Amino acid sequence: MFHTLAAELVLEVLCQVLDVHLDDFEDPAAVSPFSRIDWSSAELLRVCKNWRHLGTRYLYRTVVLRRAPQVEALARTLTATPDLAAHIRWLRVEGTYRRPIEVIITAARHVEFFCMTVRACPDTPSTGLVNALSLMNPVRVALTMSPKEELFNRNHSSLVKALAKQIPRWTRLVSLRRDRDTPR
Repeated sequence: MFHTLAAELVLEVLCQVLDVHLDDFEDPAAVSPFSRIDWSSAELLRVCKNWRHLGTRYLYRTVVLRRAPQVEALARTLTATPDLAAHIRWLRVEGTYRRPIEVIITAARHVEFFCMTVRACPDTPSTGLVNALSLMNPVRVALTMSPKEELFNRNHSSLVKALAKQIPRWTRLVSLRRDRDTPR
């Protein structure tokens, strides 16, 4: 049945499900709106080959990275299939994630909207993310800053310094929003 639907109709359905609302994407709440999602949008593309073919670029258009296994899997995927990185337009990062985050940002050269929770734990080096910031040139940035009393360590400080250094160098930047974590 699905193979008889026009490609335009299938794309319309896929976009309705795969699109991430702006309010959710840039939500500065301490608890991420994406922590409440218990299914992967990639599951939708397993319906049939046609849906996977049509929907893959929309699946990668908005990437939300919340956990290390996600980051590692995406880094492996982009290393194996670099063409997919060209589809990433919105990138939300909720952590530092060591070296794999650098692999992702290096590959994803077309990020227009970068949303980040500025939080680096003492036991998680931020060097991968710090190095990758110089490779970005987003149009729009939303930063959620951790409360000062929550994180004061070398990794966090180097991340904040790197952002302060790189933001003025992002020549396409037209919108910068900075919030503190808000309870929800």
